[in-house]
Amino acid sequence: MENHVIGKFGIRHVWMHADDFTCSPEYVKKLCKAIIERKIKIKWWTNTRVDKRDEEMFQLMRDAGCFMLSIGGESGNAQILKMIKKGTKPEHIKDTVKLLRKVGISSLVYFLIGLPGETLKTIQETLNFAKEINPDYVEFYPATPYPGTEFFDMVRAKNLIVDVNWDNYMTGGSQFVIETPGMKKEKLDKIIRKAYREFYLRPAYAWILFKRALRPAEFLRLMSFGFGYFRRFLSSEN
Repeated sequence: MENHVIGKFGIRHVWMHADDFTCSPEYVKKLCKAIIERKIKIKWWTNTRVDKRDEEMFQLMRDAGCFMLSIGGESGNAQILKMIKKGTKPEHIKDTVKLLRKVGISSLVYFLIGLPGETLKTIQETLNFAKEINPDYVEFYPATPYPGTEFFDMVRAKNLIVDVNWDNYMTGGSQFVIETPGMKKEKLDKIIRKAYREFYLRPAYAWILFKRALRPAEFLRLMSFGFGYFRRFLSSEN
């Protein structure tokens, strides 16, 4: 059935959407073994938490067609991670990226900019950390509070919300809806654009892109998953 659907509709890539796809490593292993045994030829990507590092699971995911995992890193500063109750440390992010590189799965790490308690120093620490661990891709997002979360209640109690247009709260949005002392929306927007340029325009990263682009399959992935994320930032004003 799976191969019939894939063949009928020409499906080649699949996004395995889940809040935490690897929350049950044993389930993921069984799923990947089933994909391998049934010879389902697809490439797919999904997400993982940095506290779910399992080399055997990652290897099976790779063999089953997984080519990229996205990771919610959030910050490269330990105190900020503690403040937002992430339950992880910077070294966990680093170790996960390193393990994915070892097994041959690309990594995409998300970082949040503008969290309460952040300063220019902690934001720069996050950018420096991103360059240090050197994932295949990064995304820098505005810290966005969602109704029903502790984060939303906290920023509302502190009167930090400056935008109540719910369209700007949508997942994947690029609008800052909160401001903290000394961190206005315009300033944060410039910081996030600068972060993209600093990460992606490094000579070392350009060389990595060049080597990947020599392989047709990798070139297509770069066009789809790389340049699309940050092209608007590279062409924006400082």
